[in-house]
Amino acid sequence: PPTREQLELSVEEADRAGICTHTGIRTEDLLRLDTASLDVAGSCDCLRHFLAVDSAGGGAVVLALRGTASLSDVVHDAVAYSEPFCGGEAHAGMARMARAVWAAAGGDVRRALGARP
Repeated sequence: PPTREQLELSVEEADRAGICTHTGIRTEDLLRLDTASLDVAGSCDCLRHFLAVDSAGGGAVVLALRGTASLSDVVHDAVAYSEPFCGGEAHAGMARMARAVWAAAGGDVRRALGARP
């Protein structure tokens, strides 16, 4: 039987292929992919996301976030209070997820933007 590592690799490959197929992004333009543990329970740590370059559309750097897909996402969505965020106010759960995604992907976004004229 396949090992857990082999199964996880297969899931990542399937996620990568699905994203590229549905978005039209070339595989080599998918710079970062974070879809780990995409299951019913989900993870409270960081919203699932991917980073890509839209080579066919002028070279834009795109950070795409997946919406609600798990029970933990529903909990984040249900947090019904706001907090200070980026000079204004934001849904507290979404602000927390935005900070977590930026902590995970911000360096890659900066590098991708720096590599583009």
